Amino acid sequence: MKVDTRYILLGFVGIILLVSAMAIPSLLTNDQSNPYDGPAASAKLGSMLPDDVTIEGSIIDSYVDILYTMRFDNSESATASEVNWLFELQEGIRLSNVSIVIGKVTYWGQVMPEQAAIEEYNASVEADESALLVVKSGDGYLVSLNLENGIEAIVDVKIEGLLARKLGLYSLDIPISGGVPIQTNVIIDLSIRSNFDSIAGYSIKGLPSFTATDLTDGISIDYSSNNMILIEELEIRYTLNRQIGGSQLLTYTNGTDNFFVYLLAPSITEVSDGAYRQYVFILDKSGSMGGNKIEQARTAFNSMIETLRPNDLFNVVAFDNEISTLWVEPHSASASSIEEAQTWVNNIQPGGATNFHGAMMAGLDTMTTGDNVKAILMLSDGLPTAGETTTTLGILTAVDAANDLGVSISAVAFGSDSDENLMANLAAQNDGFFVFIQPTADAAAELVQFYYEFATPIASSYAIEFGGVLDMSTLRPLDESPIC
Repeated sequence: MKVDTRYILLGFVGIILLVSAMAIPSLLTNDQSNPYDGPAASAKLGSMLPDDVTIEGSIIDSYVDILYTMRFDNSESATASEVNWLFELQEGIRLSNVSIVIGKVTYWGQVMPEQAAIEEYNASVEADESALLVVKSGDGYLVSLNLENGIEAIVDVKIEGLLARKLGLYSLDIPISGGVPIQTNVIIDLSIRSNFDSIAGYSIKGLPSFTATDLTDGISIDYSSNNMILIEELEIRYTLNRQIGGSQLLTYTNGTDNFFVYLLAPSITEVSDGAYRQYVFILDKSGSMGGNKIEQARTAFNSMIETLRPNDLFNVVAFDNEISTLWVEPHSASASSIEEAQTWVNNIQPGGATNFHGAMMAGLDTMTTGDNVKAILMLSDGLPTAGETTTTLGILTAVDAANDLGVSISAVAFGSDSDENLMANLAAQNDGFFVFIQPTADAAAELVQFYYEFATPIASSYAIEFGGVLDMSTLRPLDESPIC
C-alpha cells in the first residue's frame, strides 16, 4: 500500500480560501457518467458506497460550522474502487478543509493548479493507489475518491461560512442522497444556537422524523438510520427575534480564520395590506393547563387576534379529551367577532385529557378553500392521552393526509411536559415553525412574540438613510443586498 499526502489533492486555480460559495455534499452513487472534464477512470467506477455517513456541527447565529464524515470500506475487494460525488453549493458557505484517514494516519489536502492535480490523480488511479481529488466546478465541488483494495478510509469534509437572512429567515440546505437510495448508517447531529438573541422558531424539513432537544441557547436536532434511505435534501430554517429594531456586530472564529457580520434590523413603521389570511388557533385546555398556564394562554390569545385585519378569517378550537370549535365556519376579524372569540376563550375551563389528534383534525376541517394564506397555531402542554395516542408517526401521518389545502402549521410546546418531538415534527412537515416556551412569568409575552414571527408581513423593499455621515461607500449596492 502506498499512500502519501501528495495523493490528496485540491485541484483549484488560485487559493482555496478565496472561494466564497459552498454547501454540504450530496452523495451521488453508481454514476456511470464521469462528471469530470479531466480525471480518467470512469471505467473503474464501481458500487463502492459509504458504510457510514455522519453530519455533525452547529449553526451559531448565522455562522455554519459542519463536518461531513464518510467511511468507505474496500477491505474485501480484490481491486481498487472509485466513487465520484458532487458537493452542492449555497451562497456564503465554503469548503474549508478536506482530509482522509487510512489506518491511524491522517492525510491533509494540498492546494495545486487544477490541471496538475488532475494529472497526478489520474496517475494514482492508473497505479491503483489511493487518492482523493477535489476540483472546483461552477458553483460546486466535484470529488473523486480512488481507494485501493484491502483497506478502508474515512473522508472528512469541513464546510463553514455565513448565512444571509432573507425575508426574516435563515436557511441552510443539506443535500443527502440526491434521490439515490443508500444502504448505509446515517447520523445527523446538528445544533442551532444564538449568542445574542432567542431563536423565535425553526423548521426542519426532509427527514421522516427526528429528535428535538431544547438547549439553553437554542435547540439540538438528532437523527439516525441504518436502513435504506431516500432523503433528497434536508432543509433547516430558523428565525431570530426580528421585531425589535437595532444593529449588532457579530464575530466568529474557527481557530484559524476570523469572520464578522453586521446585522441591521430597522423597525418596520409602515405595512401595507397584503393577501388576506385565514387562521385557526388551537388551544389545549386539558387539566394540566390549569392555574397560571391557562391565564397566560388567554392573555396571549387576546393580544394575537387584536392584530388581525378586517378581511382576515379566523376560528378557535379548544380541546381536552373533547373538541370544541367556536364557529362552524370561520368568521371575518370584525370587532364583534374578535370580542366574541375573546369572551369564549376567557370562559374556557381546563380539565380532562389531551386529544391532540382530534384537535388537529378539527382545526383542518374548519379551513375553507380560497386564495388566502392559511395557517394554524397549535398550543399544547402535554402528551396525547386521548384519541389517537399510539404513535407520533400515526398522528403525523393522519395530519399529512388531512392537510389537503396546504395549511402551514406552527406549534408551541408550552412547558416541560409537552410532547416537544411531536410538535417539532408537526411544524417541520407542514411548513411551519416550532418553539418551546417555559410557562414563566413572561410566557404570555413570548407567545405573542412567536405569533408575530410567523404572522407579521416581511418588508419586500426597503431604504436606509444615514444622517451626519461625511463619507460612505459600499462594497455591494443596496438593491443587490439580501432582504432582511
